[in-house]
Amino acid sequence: VLTVNFLLRCLGLSVLISIFADPEESPELRMAIFVQILNTGPNFPTLQALASIVRREVSIGHKGPQSNQLASFVFSHLFALAYNNNILTKEGDFKYLKEIHFI
Repeated sequence: VLTVNFLLRCLGLSVLISIFADPEESPELRMAIFVQILNTGPNFPTLQALASIVRREVSIGHKGPQSNQLASFVFSHLFALAYNNNILTKEGDFKYLKEIHFI
């Protein structure tokens, strides 16, 4: 069994983001990839891209599969990082989480 951490080391961030962006992949895999991406300490454009992927997928009029479970998971994590007194929000680009437009 391949782990997401192994995939991150071997394939790189851009490949994991493309897997995350694929609505045909299972929500569980996509959530695991999201957590691993967060563990890398992503910059603001990466966080914005992840939020945009999910926002686009659950938007009204979107054709194809969508996962409300994934959207809830991602937005809950991003909101928690942005508004909780978390050490990650005080370092580097995480301070820009509050600027992500979720809706």
